[in-house]
Amino acid sequence: MVWVGKDDKITHYEQVPRDDLMRNENCILVEAEHGGHCDFFCKNKESKALFNYKRYSSEIIVKYFDGIS
Repeated sequence: MVWVGKDDKITHYEQVPRDDLMRNENCILVEAEHGGHCDFFCKNKESKALFNYKRYSSEIIVKYFDGIS
């Protein structure tokens, strides 16, 4: 699984070897509109804290591994 954010400021989306990745039948490419470089966050509706964000990447990664096992 390769997960890229289209607005990543460090690993630019245009530099991701998309065609090479897609030729590998064992590869899954996830292209997110926002995020990247440890910045896959969303608002945590359950929290009243000042910084009420949570990472959503870990939930999706666990679902991915559950699905292939």
